Amino acid sequence: MISVQGQIAALGEGVLSASPSSMLTVRDQTSVWVESITLVNTVASNRTCNIYLNRSGTRRRISPKDLTLRPGFAVELNAGYSLQSGQSIEGEASEPNVVEWTINGLETAQ
Repeated sequence: MISVQGQIAALGEGVLSASPSSMLTVRDQTSVWVESITLVNTVASNRTCNIYLNRSGTRRRISPKDLTLRPGFAVELNAGYSLQSGQSIEGEASEPNVVEWTINGLETAQ
């Protein structure tokens, strides 16, 4: 079990695009503990999305494939990922600008 000390805070927020794009990239000389990722469908139709971890230039899915969000519903992924400088969380949705996201965690200096 990893022990995380400090205050959990919002590390980023935005909307998913239709192709994989960065939601969070860890800055130089820092590391990040991702506690959770919240996704919210803001429209009246189902939308699918995928969330990825990119540690070395290759995306690895960390959400269920084509995760379906019903209208107005939210999903919280309890991530528990440790990322180092240059690593990222990426995401995409079946329609751009309708799935909102928030990443919560802890950023520390290395």
